[in-house]
Amino acid sequence: MVGSTLLSRWIDLAAALLTGTGGRPPLAIALAELVRQLDSLVGGAVDFRTGSVDVQPYVPGEIPADRAVPAPEPYVAQIADHALARYFVQTGDPRPASTTEGRRFYGDPKVLRLMESARDDGIAESLFVPLTPRSDFAHRWLVVAGGAPLRESAKDLASTLLPLLAAIDAQARVVDRLHPGDPSSTRTTLDLTGRELAVLALMARGLTAVSIGRRLNLSPRTVSKHQGNVYRKLDVRDRLAAVLIAQQLGILPMPPPGLAAAMSSRGARELPRSASPSSPR
Repeated sequence: MVGSTLLSRWIDLAAALLTGTGGRPPLAIALAELVRQLDSLVGGAVDFRTGSVDVQPYVPGEIPADRAVPAPEPYVAQIADHALARYFVQTGDPRPASTTEGRRFYGDPKVLRLMESARDDGIAESLFVPLTPRSDFAHRWLVVAGGAPLRESAKDLASTLLPLLAAIDAQARVVDRLHPGDPSSTRTTLDLTGRELAVLALMARGLTAVSIGRRLNLSPRTVSKHQGNVYRKLDVRDRLAAVLIAQQLGILPMPPPGLAAAMSSRGARELPRSASPSSPR
């Protein structure tokens, strides 16, 4: 059972991350908080498919001198042999799982060797939180690992937070596709929040409010509210004009030339003074 105070703290954090306008990557902030609350050593986001892995590691800034942190590289290369990777690949379980669930795979010498090596390096316990995979991978996990056994409440906390973590991750990935490596970008000039930018990006791909809501875990009514905010900030009245102006401002990437010409012929107009690059709102 997750306490109401802790849950309220996470709801406040998620709200701040989902409506923020830039700065440190939102998922890294959420992961840092999860590592801290579970008294763990390290964490990371892992994208995996057979023969390929991509890891974004996280190590807390302050670690006691008596708690050494192992280098992640050897484990990244062998992630397919991690007991929990085997567990999720075989079961497809949508719920968070700890090392306990992976023990059934210790009969494989490769798995046992990797898990014993991790324990020797001070990583006795791991928690994998499954998220929606990227299009070019089969699995995506938020991973937290530490030297001490996880508390009984750890999986309960991760399960309760799963919708919040999934929403933060889904939005961050939409935004990052627009401006890779630049979380602040042009949107801060027009005061577009991360939520509004994600909605705008999916509007540009032709998604309806219902489809956008499914991608970002929002109701269609909430999506419509964010659309209205985007229109107001860009000083437009419809989604086509919003997309065209966002592209001209550099908030959205420009489409291929042929598609750009077709869009322009359907409704392109001069930038309104209130949304011009020289006159930020």
